[in-house]
Amino acid sequence: MLRKEGLPSINELCIATVDKIFELGAYVKLDEYGGLEAYLPWNEVSSKWVKNIREVVKEGQKVVVKVIRVD
Repeated sequence: MLRKEGLPSINELCIATVDKIFELGAYVKLDEYGGLEAYLPWNEVSSKWVKNIREVVKEGQKVVVKVIRVD
């Protein structure tokens, strides 16, 4: 996989691996950025209402995420 330098840009789509899941969100590692850690809030996981984030994502799952903010 191509490894990118620096930080992702806002609105960039990235491939990520779900690392840890919590009640209000999940931490993912951005595969293209050498495992850079990012937070995925539960309300951004699906366009539909989700009662439990674990209904949508599992630890170790590959997901495509859109960057909405960079700190």
